Amino acid sequence: MKTVVWHDRIRIKHPTARLRTFAWLVLLQDTGLVNQMLIGLGLIDAPISLIRNQFGVVVGMSNILLPYMVLPLVAVMRGIDPNLMRAATISGASPLRSFFRVYLPLTLPGILSGTVLTMTLSLGFYITPAVLGGSGNVMIAQLIADQINQQVNFAFSSALAVALIIFSSVAFGAFALLLSVSKKKIAGA
Repeated sequence: MKTVVWHDRIRIKHPTARLRTFAWLVLLQDTGLVNQMLIGLGLIDAPISLIRNQFGVVVGMSNILLPYMVLPLVAVMRGIDPNLMRAATISGASPLRSFFRVYLPLTLPGILSGTVLTMTLSLGFYITPAVLGGSGNVMIAQLIADQINQQVNFAFSSALAVALIIFSSVAFGAFALLLSVSKKKIAGA
């Protein structure tokens, strides 16, 4: 796959992420489908800014990262025996109580693994924030690339990279601790 250059700053290699990001750009721009629908429904009088801000970045990143959260959850949920919920109901627990006391604790490994996966992928996100975000919404990967390519400030970019590694290590340690605690809680229950 050839590298595509857009605005001489963004090098995009992953076609699916690129297509989805540009699709959101078309949908969310001032003359896009979302603004036109809101105006047509009479909910707004003038187009509102849905891109070049944090909202656009969150929508675009959520769209791209959602499958990476859902797939571990589905895998864990499929492995839960439905008889456990029936047993909780037969034992007198309300549906809400049986969900929080039986089903949710059993899905914690899927929640944690999905969170780790999406967090890991979001740390290196470059395409979507660069296209849908404004100058006020700079992600750390963009800042590191800008410090190296534009400012030629290797010291600051190295410090940012070390901070990113430390943050990632602490976050992964916390996730590992939570996972071991949840496994012990499930085994002891």
